[in-house]
Amino acid sequence: MPVYNPGRFIDPCIDSLLSQSLPADDVELVFVDDGSTDDTPARLDSLAAAHGNVHVIHTRNSGWPGRPRNIGIEAARGEYVQFVDNDDSLTPEALERLYAIGHRNRADVVIGKVASDFRGVPQSLFRRSREACTIHDAPLIDSLTPHKMFRRAFLRDNDLRFPEGKRRLEDQLFVVRAYFAARVVSVLADYVCYRYMRRPDRRNAGSEWFDPPQYFANLAEILDVVVANTEPGEFRERLLRRFLRVEMLNRLSEPKYPRHSAAFREKLYVAIRDLMRESIEERVDAGLGPIHRLRAQLVRRDDADPVLELARRLAAVDGRARVESLAWRRGRLECTVSASFVRDAAGTELHVVRDGERRYLDPSLKEGITTEPLDIGDEGAGLDAQVYARHPSTGAEWVAPTRGTMTTRELRGPTTVEHPGVRAIASIDPLQLITDDVGRTTTWDIRVRVSGLGIDRRVPATVDADHSAFSASGPALVGDRPRVIVPVANEDGTLGVAVDSMTVGAALRSATTRFEPTDGRTIVAHLGLPLIPDTRPIPAALVLDTGGSVVSWPAGLEAGPDDAVVVAAARDRPRLRAGRYRLSLTIGGAEAESVEIGAVSVEADGRIFPDGTRRIGRVAGAAKHARHAVSDVLGVDRRRAALEAIARQPIRVALRRAEHGLARAVRVLPSDVVERFRFLAPGRRHCGAGGSLRRRHQR
Repeated sequence: MPVYNPGRFIDPCIDSLLSQSLPADDVELVFVDDGSTDDTPARLDSLAAAHGNVHVIHTRNSGWPGRPRNIGIEAARGEYVQFVDNDDSLTPEALERLYAIGHRNRADVVIGKVASDFRGVPQSLFRRSREACTIHDAPLIDSLTPHKMFRRAFLRDNDLRFPEGKRRLEDQLFVVRAYFAARVVSVLADYVCYRYMRRPDRRNAGSEWFDPPQYFANLAEILDVVVANTEPGEFRERLLRRFLRVEMLNRLSEPKYPRHSAAFREKLYVAIRDLMRESIEERVDAGLGPIHRLRAQLVRRDDADPVLELARRLAAVDGRARVESLAWRRGRLECTVSASFVRDAAGTELHVVRDGERRYLDPSLKEGITTEPLDIGDEGAGLDAQVYARHPSTGAEWVAPTRGTMTTRELRGPTTVEHPGVRAIASIDPLQLITDDVGRTTTWDIRVRVSGLGIDRRVPATVDADHSAFSASGPALVGDRPRVIVPVANEDGTLGVAVDSMTVGAALRSATTRFEPTDGRTIVAHLGLPLIPDTRPIPAALVLDTGGSVVSWPAGLEAGPDDAVVVAAARDRPRLRAGRYRLSLTIGGAEAESVEIGAVSVEADGRIFPDGTRRIGRVAGAAKHARHAVSDVLGVDRRRAALEAIARQPIRVALRRAEHGLARAVRVLPSDVVERFRFLAPGRRHCGAGGSLRRRHQR
């Protein structure tokens, strides 16, 4: 960690490093003080005195982090080196998880998922984890910050060091060289490892104003590295296009470009124009979106005023995303949204003009900027929408798998006008939203990235005032504790997902419990709220209030196709006198809240029947037991085949359908299925029928 006059703002970072789950003996913390003039040197020395794995190196001021990082590389003794800036932080398990995936793959570079509350994060790279990849087969070029883990021997063998002195983009130059040299890069995308947090004084490292001529002269060095390590063709153009789009054209775009002073705008424009002419061939522009293609065309023609006017007009363009429906399906929150672009505050939809098979950009955006119609090809037929959950304070984001269908509203007249849009169905994984490192009680914002035509907007997902989208959604139980997660409408009319905003007991009381018909040997209750499948069982119990005492009945809690199912097995039932009792449920252990879910009647022979349920005979009940036994073993995916196979029919029909249905569900019954049927031992007290029927029952 390079350190220069951070003051108290270094404290969260130090705390995050000292609280890592990786044992302290496996981690050394190397602080390189770059000539700090505040009390930082003394604070770091005190830290080193208190912790044996903390090392502090004091050096004269170099003015930039390159030299301190190089000193740290030379001083490091570990297998891997992780770079951290003093105003950032690591999450609790970051080093342990990053080292595990890196060591497992002998990776040269390990990249962990990043979160930020003030700067952009390359979510395309973090769509999924990658055990092993390279710059050729993964979008590594989208992540060029140095806050990654590098194998120390890899840095030494390839003589990889940061450029020293006060200069810009020294980190990008280092990382690009590392990518080309790396044989294996691992990407950890299922856990947030690194956090950029905005300092209260907004003076984060790398946030200072920059000098355009120096900045783009340093960028030219990076482009030279790309050209030197690639052959002419699509791969080189794809890498160069990233720098053209992100480092050049985006800086001439809304909303910042029109806000700059005229003097700074001129310096910025000239530096970008000159670098584009010198280092980026015009054919690279072809892969850009229509707006960026127009912007690049204007720069290459040296039309500075139209570039500014285009940015001003596009600053008024915004995205719009409305939630159509929400529903829990197969352990995920399925969210359907419709999205489009609007070109002004009044909500006027952005449109394209169709002429035969060709489509052209909304003329109002280019009027007076260029006389040439901007052909947008098939992109005018629709947009793309990506739904994601964002934590409001940490900036952590989880992109949901999204299926988008392009929509077009067509208006015919002298010219055919199309209003492009997209209808997207996203599947939000609630398990990603209950991580402890973001705090327990929180509400995640559901946002939508609307993109197309070279325009990219991130907007909140809004809900209608009547909350009609919530008709098929409600609370769900998540994780092994368990915890409650529920979609909510925020005060500003946007969609959120609240974690732990209500107790498990409150969630149960808000749902309607439904009991299955029973033969008295078991109780099966559908709780009316989903249970998100998890790897560990959730403790549950039925509680019978006898009036003078309480009897607990152990129960199993499983995720059914539509909701959580409680099954209290016959062998665990309590022995009670005949009578009627109140029935309650607890989920989550002995300290969990007990919630009344109904009443039961206990017969003289000990059988138990929930009030209002249909009573079925013991033989038919055996078929029902078979259904649950098979259902448990087969799991959710093949559960429906078993449920349909063992129908509530006369016993001969039920058993025949069970036999045929099970044959369809599984080709060979595994031994654990057979074990689950041991309670169907032969004998009249179980079957109540002759030998032939009894043998079929056993099968």
